[in-house]
Amino acid sequence: MSLVYTGYKQELRMNKQLLSNNYLFWLWFLLILSSCIANTSFADINQDKLPDNARKKSYGRGWVCNPGYQQVGKTCEAIRVPENAYLTHSSYGVGWKCHWGYRQFGNRCREIVIPANAYLDINGYDWKCDRGYKAHNDGCMAIQIPKNGYLVNTTYGKGWKCERGYVEKKNACAPLAVPSNAHINYSGDAWDCNPPYTRRQGECMLTPK
Repeated sequence: MSLVYTGYKQELRMNKQLLSNNYLFWLWFLLILSSCIANTSFADINQDKLPDNARKKSYGRGWVCNPGYQQVGKTCEAIRVPENAYLTHSSYGVGWKCHWGYRQFGNRCREIVIPANAYLDINGYDWKCDRGYKAHNDGCMAIQIPKNGYLVNTTYGKGWKCERGYVEKKNACAPLAVPSNAHINYSGDAWDCNPPYTRRQGECMLTPK
């Protein structure tokens, strides 16, 4: 009987120890959980705090500056739009662009000076020369087209080409020398031999059988 009683007391002592350990575990777990919830709530409060001239994002968390303002750190500062410019409502860059006919120089817009025989390009931020002229320094220079030449639409090179059957030589168009039994090819400035002739030493000759 005494052995049974002793075993019962030992089992009871072990159960009490187990309950004590479980209690400590759950107490520790609740403390950690409370700390996480507090930190999350604090972060949400900071995240939702709006600076002046800002509004909450339409999706997700955070905020954006109102039109006419840009984010600088954790604040929204007014965009300073210079004369002859307009707001772009963009969160990138300076937040403004120059009007048509003006170009950005630093923090201001300067009127584009269009030289004679030129016009504003399609974007309105630069100029191009009229047809028959090409850019030279800060102006437009007339393209000198030689005899038997014609104007081409290009911003590179001389601005002209020789007509078919002529080749460029020293800013002039000279007749293309076409040997016997040959013809001007598709390029217009070279020749090919007529069949069955083949080119040899600058002439068109029959190949010996």
